[in-house]
This record gives sequence, C-alpha cells and structure tokens, in this order.
Amino acid sequence: MKKLKVSINNEKSIDEAIRKLEKYKEELRTKTEAFMSELADAGIQILDAYVGRISPIYRTGGLDAGGDDLSTSKGAIREEGGKWICEIFLNGSQSVFVEFGSGVTHNTSVGGSLHPKGGELGFTIGSYPGQTHADDPRGWYYKDRWGKSQHTYGTPTFAPLYNTSQDLIDVIYEVAKRTYG
Repeated sequence: MKKLKVSINNEKSIDEAIRKLEKYKEELRTKTEAFMSELADAGIQILDAYVGRISPIYRTGGLDAGGDDLSTSKGAIREEGGKWICEIFLNGSQSVFVEFGSGVTHNTSVGGSLHPKGGELGFTIGSYPGQTHADDPRGWYYKDRWGKSQHTYGTPTFAPLYNTSQDLIDVIYEVAKRTYG
C-alpha cells in the first residue's frame, strides 16, 4: 500500500500530494482497464471451450435448419456509474435455446428450468414467445431451409454463459494479482 506524506501547512507539499494522487488515480484506471480486458479475454476463451463441446445440431438449430452457428464476442470496456463493465456475448439464432434449453424431453416440465438462473431471468420451458410445443414429449416439426419437415425434441440446457461466469470466479484473483501487483 502506498503512503503519502503531506504537510498541511505547506502549499507546495499539498500541491505535490494532489499531483501524486492524480497520477495514482490514472495508474489505477489504466490497471483496471487492463484487468477488465484480461478477464474478458479469459471469459471468451472459457466460453469458446464450452461452445466447442456443443453438438453442431444444437449450435445451429438442426443440420438443415439454416441457422447460423454460435459465436462469441467481447464488448467494449467502459465505466458506468462508478462500476467497470465488459460484457461477453454468445451470438447466434440458437443462443437462448443453448443457454436455457427448449422442450420437455431434454429439460424439465413447462414452467421449470434446469438453468440455475432460468426462473429468475424468466427463461423457463414454455416461456418463449410464440412457442406451441414445449410440453410435447414427442417433439415437434419445423421446416428447414429447403422447406422439408424436420423433427426435433428441442435443445438441452447447456448454460455456456452461466458456466463461464462461474469459472471466471476462480480466475479473478489470479488476474487481479497479475494486474495490480
């Protein structure tokens, strides 16, 4: 911990203390940006590993569904209201289904969720707007990109973002030690 000695009766001493504090504030800001960047990079690496273990059938919504594959990205590092924020994203048309699951066959009953935050966030089985088959254990059919009917039972709950957030808890201390010294 740095110490700063100030003679309160000496204007030069006070000015020097202010200058040192401003310099320390800027150093702290720079280190915090580096900390957030390294943490977000670690998050992307962890998230990519989780996504890589998910079958392409679920990542794209079906081999012939025409859905895009999942991808990850990192948002800009920013300070808002005294809090530092850097988001990582799971992108793709199937991202919500891969995170929270769909259909009762791979998951739990309608209104439930195998995802640790599903109920809290309002992403339960059967809660997706426009769904009509969540409670059908026989699954349902959809039209693929060629107009052919394809059968599905939905998507298991993989929770790659949630799992990444839990893994980052184990990484924070080491990143902070490296960044702040």
